[in-house]
Amino acid sequence: MPEPKIEVTEHRIELKECPCCGKISKGSFPENVKVPVQYGEHVQALATYFKNQHLIPAERVCEIFEDVFGISLSPGTCSKIDKKLFVKLESFEINLKAYLIASKVLHLDETGMRCQKKLNWIHVASSETATFFGMHAKRGQEAIDEFDILPKFQGIVCHDHWFPYFAYTQVQHSLCNAHHLRELTFIHEQEKEEWAGEMKQFLLKSKKVVEDNLAEGYLPEDQKLSLRQEYARIILKGLNYHLNLTPLAKSKKGKQKQRPGKNFLNRLSDKLECVLLFINDFSVPFTNNLGERDIRMNKVKQKVSGCFRTSEGGKIFCRIRSYISTARKQGWRIWDSLVDAVKGVPRLLPISAI
Repeated sequence: MPEPKIEVTEHRIELKECPCCGKISKGSFPENVKVPVQYGEHVQALATYFKNQHLIPAERVCEIFEDVFGISLSPGTCSKIDKKLFVKLESFEINLKAYLIASKVLHLDETGMRCQKKLNWIHVASSETATFFGMHAKRGQEAIDEFDILPKFQGIVCHDHWFPYFAYTQVQHSLCNAHHLRELTFIHEQEKEEWAGEMKQFLLKSKKVVEDNLAEGYLPEDQKLSLRQEYARIILKGLNYHLNLTPLAKSKKGKQKQRPGKNFLNRLSDKLECVLLFINDFSVPFTNNLGERDIRMNKVKQKVSGCFRTSEGGKIFCRIRSYISTARKQGWRIWDSLVDAVKGVPRLLPISAI
């Protein structure tokens, strides 16, 4: 690997005096040259890439530039680069939301994030080809409405049964079966409930059936009916099991307490269509792993840096990370994409092509 070298460009303009009238004419600098000394687009793009993609604190980003490139950046400069990029990416975020709203399947998730010593939430709405991150003080419907993606969406949403999502009735809901498998494992192994083991094997078998029929693109109606009947049989077995158990004591408010297995059975029974949507529509994934993968690395940000000092910092981070994540999914070269954004012409998504 050759030693990286910094290229410094000096711009000069000439002054010309008209020999007839004596008027002085002055040349102009290139449009991207704003101040006497500034860092170029590639330096700015690399600094924001280290900070927002690899979650390196600003002080350590400055050390990298000093050690590798011999450039003395300051943490304040890194913050200014991000703030300017946040403004330049506004058109991208508007385009991104429209792109996601026009998608067929969205993955939704949220995770806690500390900001100003208080618990905030980073929300994600993503597809196979684009990702939106947004930070909000609230976890529920207030935040979802403010981001303005799910309220306008008309397709299928995959999530982990977070109750506020069900307030949006214009969409089809698909529940994450990875969550179901984990709960079923606990109920089967720890609570010793036989039906849970059967339901776990049923879900895995149904997943395999769908995978075996991917080439055809659908399941025959008799197969779907058979799977639904088996699902109902296991639910009924579980309900009968709990019916024969000694009831738990009532709460102080007089409400009948229920065992974890019974609560889970009620959910599986009430949300049958949401649990089994993947066998009716092969575009629906078995799990919400895409949404979880997209949001997972944001927790590393908190582990490394502790928290955001301001809500503005959180919003800046989410918008830039949305752009980087989307660029990766689109197959764009990340550095080139960031350079375009620094120049004020971020790459946009082809909404008409969905």
